Amino acid sequence: MRLPTSTKLAVALAALLAAACQKDTITAPEASCRPTGTACGENTDCCSYGCVQGVCMRNPLEGGMCKNTDDCGFPRVCVANHCTSEVQCRVDGDTCGFSNDCCSGLCRIDTNTCAPDRAPVADAGADATVPRHVLFTLSNASTDLDGTALEYTWSLKVPVGSTTAVLSSTTAATPSFTPDVTGPYEVTLTVSDGFLTATDTVVVTAINTAPAVTVTVPATQSRNVQFTAQGTVADADGDPLECSWTVTPPGGTAQPYGTPGSCRGAVSLPVTCGPTPADEGAWVVTLAASDGVNVTAVEKTVTCVNDAPVAEAGPARAVNRTATPAVTPAVTTQGSATDRNQDTTFTWSWTVVSTPAGSGVTSGSLTGADTASASFVPDALGDYVLQATVCDREASCTSDTVTVTSYPHIQDLGHEVRDAEYAAGKIVLVGADPSVAGGGKLWVLDASTGNETASLALATAPNVVGVLASGATAVVGDDVWLRVVSLGATPAVTSSISANFQVSDLAAVTARHVFVFPKTTGQWIGDLDTSNGALTTRGVYGTAGAADPTDPNRFYVANGSSVEQWVLQNSGDLLHLGTASGCTSARLWVEQNGNHLFSTCNQIYSTADYLSASMGSFPGVTSVRFAHADASGNVALLDTTATAIHRYDASFVALPGAATEPIPVWAEASAPYAAQGLFVFLAPDGSRKAIVKATLADLTVHYGLVTFGP
Repeated sequence: MRLPTSTKLAVALAALLAAACQKDTITAPEASCRPTGTACGENTDCCSYGCVQGVCMRNPLEGGMCKNTDDCGFPRVCVANHCTSEVQCRVDGDTCGFSNDCCSGLCRIDTNTCAPDRAPVADAGADATVPRHVLFTLSNASTDLDGTALEYTWSLKVPVGSTTAVLSSTTAATPSFTPDVTGPYEVTLTVSDGFLTATDTVVVTAINTAPAVTVTVPATQSRNVQFTAQGTVADADGDPLECSWTVTPPGGTAQPYGTPGSCRGAVSLPVTCGPTPADEGAWVVTLAASDGVNVTAVEKTVTCVNDAPVAEAGPARAVNRTATPAVTPAVTTQGSATDRNQDTTFTWSWTVVSTPAGSGVTSGSLTGADTASASFVPDALGDYVLQATVCDREASCTSDTVTVTSYPHIQDLGHEVRDAEYAAGKIVLVGADPSVAGGGKLWVLDASTGNETASLALATAPNVVGVLASGATAVVGDDVWLRVVSLGATPAVTSSISANFQVSDLAAVTARHVFVFPKTTGQWIGDLDTSNGALTTRGVYGTAGAADPTDPNRFYVANGSSVEQWVLQNSGDLLHLGTASGCTSARLWVEQNGNHLFSTCNQIYSTADYLSASMGSFPGVTSVRFAHADASGNVALLDTTATAIHRYDASFVALPGAATEPIPVWAEASAPYAAQGLFVFLAPDGSRKAIVKATLADLTVHYGLVTFGP
């Protein structure tokens, strides 16, 4: 049978009353008793001594047993293990949820029990020594054992004379202040948890700190050469500073250097070690900074040393052998020396390092070997290497080398060369006459010896020359005139003809016919009859041409970007035989045996197949400046760099060994000047005759003849 609720409560109350009866014999619950609301088997299981229907219940009785207030029915509290209504707050050790529950006013949040209030601990940090004029922040390590938030109160007692030192805050956790005078600043911290307080005092002593100074100098320094001493100055107090430098020479006393004055941050001082050898050694550079009370001086040592002079053996030197090697001029070096210490007294010594094969030049052959410029006479072609050694004292020397080159002989022609042609063992040159303003001249040279055999003055300076294959007649032309010249022992002008156009090239075809090519494209070529000086035009276009030395009627024309083959028939008519591709502004050359034609764009044509196509090109070159081939088909040419002669056999294969022959430099007063080849001819004796030119230091242009081989 189920009991009604009212009956259950009555039973529970009866049980509690029964439990209360135990208070006379039991004064406190067991230590292991169970709190209210937990399961139980009997009354003695519960701290409240009331187990109702298997659950510990609150004790409703005044004076009933309890372990803490939770074991008592409201509004009773547990005091001395008994529930009572005579006390309204919970005693220390009792359970609590809020500090208002406790008689002490403190409910410990870690244990949820009432506890007595403990005073906080004030900790303003350790005493400190600080620079004045620098902001200082106080520390605060204060704590409260009960975990209560603290309130802070700071106060500052300043030394005598302080007028500006104040705390940034009197209530902040870590306020700051700036000491304005030296002395002790007494700072007091008071902390409060709302009930109890604690106090701590720290002494902050402000002092005047000495300036901080650094100095940097090189470890070693060249004598008589300025260097810069770098320094930095700073003051922790922020005081204005005054700086001064001193420099102490080796074995001397400190001397003021520079201008003393206010300073801050980076400072520098230019210093020069003395000019004489006696000034070599340890120099001491000192920087001193003062804040008006303290002085900090830092010194650094720099060792000043002597530097060996720098030898300059000078620029490359050169000499051209003379026609008679025994009278080859001496060549002179141009040595010089520089000295970092600005010394000017040196000793010189020249020696010969190497010479060309077959040379007998030695160091003993040098003239002026103990001066800045030595000289000697080269006795073989090639490079001589000389070494110059310069000293400013014993064992303080440097050396340098220079190459002196002995080049082949260049015969100075003494006149300009604008054009040159070869025929029948003669080289015919034309150009301006150096002795007549505006005048011109023709010169005839022996192709084998290079000697001048005849010359002829002309009224105007010609630009081009053409020579008949017989070598008996030449035609020279300028921008206006064509002149027929007999090349006998005494050359003479046989006729002068107005061309009415600027002449670019001449092709002497037959004994009578010389074809004249205009500079301007689109104009017909002229036909000059050398027997009577008559000039007629032909219905053929072209700006350059060449005659066949073996066929008195055949000739070739460069017309735009093509090369054409023509024949002058007995009837006087021109017959076109063939055309091949060429290059614009081409110049043409025909072998003396008539077998092949060459062009500026490095094309080789067979004359036997009517120029149907190019048969190849010369290896090793891109384009041709000038070419000449002898009767055997051997070829000598200059490419557009004009720095060397290229030689090929009749099959156009580069000759083994001396396939190229460099154009020698033109030496003037031992200085080399680059020369360029203008024309080259194969002489009957197998030698190569090159016409060269060079621009010297005075900007004058010199023309010469160089013989290679045979």
